[in-house]
Amino acid sequence: MPTTLTAKCGDKLSTVTLPSGFEWTSEDASLEAGTAKADGQSVVKVAKFVPTDKTNYNDVADIEISIAVTHTKTATSNGDNTHSEKCNACAYKGTAVACSGGEANCTNKAVCEVCETAYGSVDSTKHKFTTYTSDKDATCLVDGHKSATCDYGCDKKDTVVDEGSKLGHNYKPTFTWSADGKTCSVTLTCDRASCTAETEGHSVNHNCTVTSAVKTPATCISKGTTTYTAKYETGLKMV
Repeated sequence: MPTTLTAKCGDKLSTVTLPSGFEWTSEDASLEAGTAKADGQSVVKVAKFVPTDKTNYNDVADIEISIAVTHTKTATSNGDNTHSEKCNACAYKGTAVACSGGEANCTNKAVCEVCETAYGSVDSTKHKFTTYTSDKDATCLVDGHKSATCDYGCDKKDTVVDEGSKLGHNYKPTFTWSADGKTCSVTLTCDRASCTAETEGHSVNHNCTVTSAVKTPATCISKGTTTYTAKYETGLKMV
């Protein structure tokens, strides 16, 4: 006698394999796991035995065989922030369970990790910022800012200090020569529009090192020419 036969709810009886010699009486019958139990039910179906040796054995009809039929269940949203396990083939519906998991943000509800359906409410405080661009407000001595718009699609904007973005002074030199061209000083003034006379380091003065080279020697009848070159240092860098 066949035992330990199993099937899924909605299967045709013909899909349940019997041992050699046994045949189902009604192969087109559908199997149901019932709506009473989550783990399904045992159903009894009728088979017959047809021996190959008909000389010594007779056909046996109306043999009752048990089949354990189980549900094929999917967690499905109930539309009220809960979900239930429902059979894909029959009307079985399990107990409602509260949706859980996932994370809501400023534009989207959380998605349940069981039924994969959005539930609850959006969280207007939950934003995400990843792509920042400079606000181009750095000055010579002060870092500027950078801003980003929320990745989730709301209009929320986040602005933070753009560390290390201060520009430093952009000095332009003005040279002042003595009348004989042998001494020189230089005034370095930052030419950035945001840098004013009140800004620390806006203008600094340096003495220059002057060197000379005769370009055209003097003669008895004409003066010579000498080229004077001024160099100055800012810290350790020669400009």
